[in-house]
Amino acid sequence: MLLGIDLGASTTDFVLMEKGRVLKKKSIEAISLAELEKEILSLKWPLSSVKRFCITGGKSASAKKSMLGIPVKRIGEIKAIGAGGLFVSGKKSALVVSLGTGTCIVNAKRQGKFEHCSGTGVGGGTLLGLSVQSLGTKELKEINALAQKGRLSKVDLLVEDIVGKGIGKLPGNATAANFAKCKKAGRNDVALGIINMVAETNAVLVSLAAEKCGQKEIVLTGKLLAVPVFRQRLLAAFKMFGKKAIVPGDYGIATAAGACVCGG
Repeated sequence: MLLGIDLGASTTDFVLMEKGRVLKKKSIEAISLAELEKEILSLKWPLSSVKRFCITGGKSASAKKSMLGIPVKRIGEIKAIGAGGLFVSGKKSALVVSLGTGTCIVNAKRQGKFEHCSGTGVGGGTLLGLSVQSLGTKELKEINALAQKGRLSKVDLLVEDIVGKGIGKLPGNATAANFAKCKKAGRNDVALGIINMVAETNAVLVSLAAEKCGQKEIVLTGKLLAVPVFRQRLLAAFKMFGKKAIVPGDYGIATAAGACVCGG
């Protein structure tokens, strides 16, 4: 039995795995390494059966060699993201996208080869930061609820606003410039504009990365996918660019699961 831990910038994820199966999982707000042992104990999972802790994420480099009398194996984040995406999707090879505070794109090849392909700082942290400044809230449920009532035509300059119709591969309702005409936009419109900007930025970058890496399969993981409007706008943008992306059931704990896969 292995316990995978992903020490992310916004959340810390725990996954208990045995023989390639996820037995238990939990996600909490990000904690420090100093708090980790206490948090593991609070899970009340069967630690006596755990062979090792498999730790990944930005803070994992400073992790001790053992905790609570159990060995610790540190897993590089690129490997954990790639392996986790393949594990939760059942794919043998894919472009794995981790949508969290920022975005990391990993080319997960066969034979366990993982290559950091690209990424962007425009992610969940951007969505929350702009929402705090523009909407006065950082609650994702509230931001999503506002966005559901918004209209992109109130905030974004569309292709059809410029040429009267679509151009090239882009339909008329594609974005020509984010937030280029938001003087009369309401709070709902701004919420949708923020989500759409983050979604489209990622869709464009991932689509280009897929072509560069020669990957037809795109696997999306990460907590940002839990925001319904973001997920909808992201998949719509992929469709616009002629790309198909899948969202596996365990997208939220994929990297922690990947740590177990690599550390088994």
